[in-house]
Order: sequence, then structure tokens, then C-alpha cells
Amino acid sequence: MDLNVYDLYGNNAAIACPSCNEPYIVTTWNEEKKGARPCPHCGERPGIRFADVQSVYKTATSGEPTLERVTRLYFSRHWVGTNRWCLFTAADGTIYKYDHDAVLEQLAAAGGNLKNTKSWIGRGIYHFPQLSISQRAILEPYIIGKESIDIRVEVGSILRFLNQKKTRCTYGAIADALGVNVMKVAGLLGRRRPEASWVVNKTTLRPTGYEPDEEHSSLYDSDTVITSGAELMAAMEQ
Repeated sequence: MDLNVYDLYGNNAAIACPSCNEPYIVTTWNEEKKGARPCPHCGERPGIRFADVQSVYKTATSGEPTLERVTRLYFSRHWVGTNRWCLFTAADGTIYKYDHDAVLEQLAAAGGNLKNTKSWIGRGIYHFPQLSISQRAILEPYIIGKESIDIRVEVGSILRFLNQKKTRCTYGAIADALGVNVMKVAGLLGRRRPEASWVVNKTTLRPTGYEPDEEHSSLYDSDTVITSGAELMAAMEQ
């Protein structure tokens, strides 16, 4: 979880809102009845649960690094100095597990300009949809494996099916069908493009992070959305 916890005492904690970065108090008081408290500054809902804050705080103070599952080379200003490692699968199937702060500083030392971008200054995040040759060189010590070719072939078959049927399918359904963590699906899909836009978020029913010109022109022609692995596999076998 991308969360900055300033302090925790008893059943109360001071955190930075993940959306607006303003500080506010999270408490267990009345949480069972009213739910997690939304940010009083920006109104972000749902709020952050105290149990999640407690988990992040315990991990941060235990000396053990927190592992964040991301879909690409990703950096967050909120993670700087919090002992974070990130895990993602590149478009070619290479699996990287990297030290967030160390790689961030290596990129900056190599002439990277990400800390001066609007995204970093305004939102505190920056990510790279594709890896350059220099970025691959920096990440080489952090390679921990390679995705199975069979899985990537299956993903290609699923995308061909969804494009042929012009039917949307959730990330979770594909993860279930492939037997992988849902956080890996975006990486397996590769770069954002119309052919991959049929894979959507289960809540918004839209592809995550896509601009309108990256979506398929027929994406919303049908209300049908495949939401489970069993449903996807049955549809493909027909």
C-alpha cells in the first residue's frame, strides 16, 4: 500500500492522504459503524482503515523492507526513505525486484529528469511504460526470473478472443484463468494499446490508465463483461 504513516500510538495514527498528501488522523473509534474515515481535506473515499495503517507501520519499523507489486518501473515520492522494494514483470517477461530508492538515485545520477516532471512534482509519482536500454542496464542486478512462455502465449490467445468477440474482461478474471496474481496481469498485457484495452477494472469497467485514444473504438458497444476465470475459459471453449 502506498501510504506514509507519520506516527502510531494506541488506536490512533497520523498519516498522509494518498491522494492529496495532507496529514490527518486515522482511528479505530467508530470505524466499525461508520467505516474508514475519509480524508477531511480532499474527501477521498473509501478512507484508510486503521488495520492497514497498523500493518504498514509495523512493517516500516521492523527493519524488513516492504514489497510493492507494481506493473512497470514505478517510483513514488511517498516511498522515499521507507525501505521499499518493488516487483514487476516487464513486457518481455523479465521479472524485476528492485530497491526503490537505490534505482531512483541511479536514474537521477545517470541524467534522468523524472524529479522535475509535472507528474513527480504534482502527484509524487512517475513510471515508465517501457524500459530503455539504460534502464535495463540499471535493473539487470535486480532480475529474479522470467515469466513462463506458456503464460504469455495464453495471454495472447485471450486478447485475440476478446478482440474477436468485442467483449470486455476484468483483470481478475484473467488472473484467475491463468493462475497468477492479479497485479501481474497488466505487465503480461504489455504496452497500452486498443487490442489490450478489452481488459478492464472490475469496478470502473474501464481499462486502467488508458487515454481515450488508446481504447478500442468498439470498447463500450456491448454491456457484456466477463468477470470470472471460469466464465472466460467456458466462453473460449465454445
